[in-house]
Amino acid sequence: MTQAALDEIVRDRIQDTLSIKLRDDHAPVPEKADPSHAAADAEIETTDEEREGFMIVRAIAAKIAPIERITITDAKSYCAILMNDNNRRPICRLYFNSPTTKNIGLFNAEKVETKVRVDGPANLYAHSDAIEAVVRSHLTA
Repeated sequence: MTQAALDEIVRDRIQDTLSIKLRDDHAPVPEKADPSHAAADAEIETTDEEREGFMIVRAIAAKIAPIERITITDAKSYCAILMNDNNRRPICRLYFNSPTTKNIGLFNAEKVETKVRVDGPANLYAHSDAIEAVVRSHLTA
């Protein structure tokens, strides 16, 4: 009985190993990441100020559009807040990466950017009219 139990255990382990191996053979091969692209992404960090600014812009835009449509995309020099995660529908850009100066890039209906100096995320409320106007323009476009 002991020998039969051991044989069964060995057989089960062999089958498990073979089935895992067969599943792995049929799995799609992951693409190799471009090391230069990965290094560039590693340098991009969304700061707490950028997250706070995003939440403020999202709250302002929530009066007009569903908040799920307001998204954030961080880049090396600025943090973009977009409508529908579409680069062609920018709401504003947060230039909060500099330790000395902070700016917000406000867009008009023609997608022309105007940079305005701010002290931090709390100052974004002062520009709520411009943010609401660009969100409205994206909804009608």
